[in-house]
Amino acid sequence: MAAGTASAVTAAITTAQLRLSSGNGPVERTVLVAPPRDATPIELPIIDPMEKKLEAGAAQSKWFNGYKPPKTLRLNPFESVDVRESFSWQYDPKYDESAGDLDSVPPAVAAHFHAEEFVWDSTSNLPELKEFVIAYWRACLRFARSLIRAFALSLDLPEDFFDSRAALIIES
Repeated sequence: MAAGTASAVTAAITTAQLRLSSGNGPVERTVLVAPPRDATPIELPIIDPMEKKLEAGAAQSKWFNGYKPPKTLRLNPFESVDVRESFSWQYDPKYDESAGDLDSVPPAVAAHFHAEEFVWDSTSNLPELKEFVIAYWRACLRFARSLIRAFALSLDLPEDFFDSRAALIIES
Protein backbone atom coordinates (compact mmCIF):
# COMPACT_ATOMS: atom_id res chain seq x y z
CA MET A 1 0.00 0.00 0.00
CA ALA A 2 1.46 3.35 -0.99
CA ALA A 3 1.71 6.28 1.42
CA GLY A 4 -1.40 8.42 1.43
CA THR A 5 -3.78 5.71 0.17
CA ALA A 6 -6.44 3.81 2.08
CA SER A 7 -7.65 0.25 2.06
CA ALA A 8 -10.90 -1.32 3.15
CA VAL A 9 -9.21 -2.59 6.31
CA THR A 10 -7.42 0.57 7.52
CA ALA A 11 -8.31 4.23 7.57
CA ALA A 12 -6.40 6.66 5.37
CA ILE A 13 -2.93 7.35 6.70
CA THR A 14 -1.33 10.50 5.40
CA THR A 15 2.43 10.83 5.46
CA ALA A 16 5.02 13.31 4.30
CA GLN A 17 8.72 13.11 3.54
CA LEU A 18 10.93 15.02 5.95
CA ARG A 19 14.44 15.84 4.72
CA LEU A 20 17.08 16.23 7.44
CA SER A 21 20.77 17.03 7.55
CA SER A 22 22.86 14.47 9.38
CA GLY A 23 26.50 13.70 10.01
CA ASN A 24 26.25 11.28 7.09
CA GLY A 25 24.66 13.79 4.70
CA PRO A 26 21.00 14.38 3.90
CA VAL A 27 18.52 11.73 5.03
CA GLU A 28 14.79 11.41 4.49
CA ARG A 29 12.20 10.13 6.91
CA THR A 30 8.56 9.31 6.35
CA VAL A 31 6.48 10.95 9.06
CA LEU A 32 2.79 10.88 9.87
CA VAL A 33 0.81 14.00 9.16
CA ALA A 34 -1.63 14.11 12.02
CA PRO A 35 -3.04 16.77 14.30
CA PRO A 36 -0.94 17.57 17.38
CA ARG A 37 -1.63 15.57 20.52
CA ASP A 38 -0.52 15.81 24.11
CA ALA A 39 2.62 13.87 24.94
CA THR A 40 2.25 10.81 27.11
CA PRO A 41 4.10 10.83 30.46
CA ILE A 42 6.79 8.48 29.09
CA GLU A 43 7.49 10.89 26.21
CA LEU A 44 8.10 13.92 28.42
CA PRO A 45 11.76 14.78 28.96
CA ILE A 46 13.05 15.75 32.35
CA ILE A 47 13.60 19.48 32.17
CA ASP A 48 14.88 21.17 35.27
CA PRO A 49 15.24 24.92 35.59
CA MET A 50 18.72 26.17 34.71
CA GLU A 51 19.37 27.16 38.35
CA LYS A 52 18.88 23.54 39.42
CA LYS A 53 21.11 22.22 36.64
CA LEU A 54 23.86 24.66 37.57
CA GLU A 55 24.00 23.17 41.08
CA ALA A 56 25.86 20.35 39.32
CA GLY A 57 27.71 22.83 37.11
CA ALA A 58 31.23 22.13 35.89
CA ALA A 59 32.27 25.62 37.02
CA GLN A 60 32.62 24.25 40.55
CA SER A 61 34.75 21.30 39.44
CA LYS A 62 38.53 21.14 39.44
CA TRP A 63 38.42 18.38 36.79
CA PHE A 64 35.65 19.39 34.35
CA ASN A 65 33.04 17.14 35.98
CA GLY A 66 29.40 18.18 36.03
CA TYR A 67 26.80 19.92 33.91
CA LYS A 68 27.76 22.11 30.96
CA PRO A 69 24.97 24.37 29.64
CA PRO A 70 24.20 25.00 25.97
CA LYS A 71 26.52 27.36 24.10
CA THR A 72 29.43 26.86 26.50
CA LEU A 73 31.43 24.28 24.52
CA ARG A 74 32.93 24.18 21.07
CA LEU A 75 34.14 20.71 20.18
CA ASN A 76 34.95 21.62 16.59
CA PRO A 77 37.03 24.81 16.34
CA PHE A 78 35.83 25.33 12.77
CA GLU A 79 32.13 25.45 13.69
CA SER A 80 29.98 27.65 15.89
CA VAL A 81 29.45 27.05 19.59
CA ASP A 82 27.59 23.83 20.40
CA VAL A 83 23.98 24.16 21.51
CA ARG A 84 23.97 20.81 23.29
CA GLU A 85 24.04 20.24 27.02
CA SER A 86 26.35 17.72 28.63
CA PHE A 87 26.91 16.06 31.98
CA SER A 88 30.39 14.66 32.63
CA TRP A 89 32.10 12.69 35.34
CA GLN A 90 35.40 10.86 35.50
CA TYR A 91 36.45 7.33 36.31
CA ASP A 92 35.72 6.38 39.90
CA PRO A 93 37.03 2.95 40.96
CA LYS A 94 34.32 2.54 43.59
CA TYR A 95 31.84 2.03 40.72
CA ASP A 96 34.16 -0.31 38.78
CA GLU A 97 33.07 -3.88 39.48
CA SER A 98 36.55 -5.23 38.72
CA ALA A 99 38.53 -2.70 40.77
CA GLY A 100 39.14 -4.85 43.85
CA ASP A 101 40.04 -3.52 47.29
CA LEU A 102 40.16 0.27 46.99
CA ASP A 103 42.13 0.64 50.23
CA SER A 104 45.02 -1.05 48.42
CA VAL A 105 45.24 1.51 45.62
CA PRO A 106 48.73 3.01 45.69
CA PRO A 107 48.70 6.78 46.35
CA ALA A 108 50.55 7.41 43.09
CA VAL A 109 47.66 5.76 41.21
CA ALA A 110 44.88 7.25 43.37
CA ALA A 111 46.24 10.75 42.65
CA HIS A 112 44.95 10.36 39.08
CA PHE A 113 41.34 9.65 40.06
CA HIS A 114 39.38 12.87 39.62
CA ALA A 115 35.83 11.89 40.50
CA GLU A 116 33.82 14.44 42.46
CA GLU A 117 30.69 13.57 44.43
CA PHE A 118 29.04 16.97 43.98
CA VAL A 119 27.76 15.86 40.57
CA TRP A 120 25.68 13.15 42.23
CA ASP A 121 24.73 15.18 45.31
CA SER A 122 23.42 17.95 43.04
CA THR A 123 21.21 15.56 41.08
CA SER A 124 19.46 14.05 44.10
CA ASN A 125 16.17 15.44 42.76
CA LEU A 126 16.48 12.74 40.06
CA PRO A 127 16.95 9.68 42.27
CA GLU A 128 17.28 7.20 39.41
CA LEU A 129 19.78 9.25 37.39
CA LYS A 130 22.89 8.06 39.21
CA GLU A 131 21.73 4.44 39.19
CA PHE A 132 21.02 4.46 35.45
CA VAL A 133 24.15 6.42 34.51
CA ILE A 134 26.42 4.14 36.55
CA ALA A 135 24.75 1.03 35.08
CA TYR A 136 25.29 2.41 31.56
CA TRP A 137 28.90 3.35 32.37
CA ARG A 138 29.60 -0.14 33.74
CA ALA A 139 28.19 -1.71 30.57
CA CYS A 140 30.41 0.56 28.44
CA LEU A 141 33.43 -0.36 30.58
CA ARG A 142 32.72 -4.10 30.19
CA PHE A 143 32.30 -3.64 26.44
CA ALA A 144 35.54 -1.64 26.14
CA ARG A 145 37.43 -4.32 28.04
CA SER A 146 36.02 -7.04 25.79
CA LEU A 147 37.02 -5.00 22.72
CA ILE A 148 40.64 -4.80 23.81
CA ARG A 149 40.67 -8.58 24.15
CA ALA A 150 39.40 -8.81 20.57
CA PHE A 151 42.10 -6.35 19.46
CA ALA A 152 44.77 -8.51 21.09
CA LEU A 153 43.51 -11.63 19.32
CA SER A 154 43.35 -9.81 15.98
CA LEU A 155 47.02 -8.85 16.46
CA ASP A 156 47.92 -12.50 17.18
CA LEU A 157 48.68 -11.64 20.80
CA PRO A 158 47.43 -13.51 23.86
CA GLU A 159 43.82 -12.56 24.59
CA ASP A 160 44.74 -11.00 27.94
CA PHE A 161 47.74 -9.05 26.55
CA PHE A 162 46.15 -5.61 27.15
CA ASP A 163 44.25 -6.48 30.35
CA SER A 164 46.82 -4.89 32.64
CA ARG A 165 46.50 -1.64 30.68
CA ALA A 166 42.69 -1.54 30.82
CA ALA A 167 42.00 -2.45 34.42
CA LEU A 168 42.80 -1.00 37.79
CA ILE A 169 45.54 -3.29 39.01
CA ILE A 170 45.75 -3.44 42.78
CA GLU A 171 48.68 -5.34 44.20
CA SER A 172 47.86 -7.36 47.30
